[in-house]
Amino acid sequence: IALDAKFATSGQDCLAANRIYVQRPVYDRFCAAFAHRIERLRVGNGLSADAEIGPLMHERAVKKVEEQVADALALGASCLTGGKRHAAGPLFYQPTLLVDVPDEALIMHEETFGPVAAVTPFDDEAEVVARANATEYGLVAYVVTENGARQARMGRALDYGMVA
Repeated sequence: IALDAKFATSGQDCLAANRIYVQRPVYDRFCAAFAHRIERLRVGNGLSADAEIGPLMHERAVKKVEEQVADALALGASCLTGGKRHAAGPLFYQPTLLVDVPDEALIMHEETFGPVAAVTPFDDEAEVVARANATEYGLVAYVVTENGARQARMGRALDYGMVA
């Protein structure tokens, strides 16, 4: 689910997940599995049937992604995979996974429109709802849980136009 929510259309749509919060007990396992899946994404011409990650829309988009990644790393995040332009061409950026991204990082409060996933842990439901709601963007939020009651609570608590 996280792979599709972040990397569909190379992360260049208004419904792309910009911040991914993962509960601490499963955080390390999630990050390792997510990195493995991201590394397998096929980068190429957007018109090619087998390409999963295409080029970004223009040079400004690539520069913004580079700025967000550099900022997150400077603030203490780690890059598990990717993190730079892709050899496929000047508008291609490697599918990237940043982990332990602090809330102060640009990528946590700006829209990205690129193939970069920013992941950070949380401890409890109240904390993650407060952190998720601390943005001026509120088009869509995604909740992944096996707990139906939690899903309903979070759907009501998240201040977004749509909660999937």
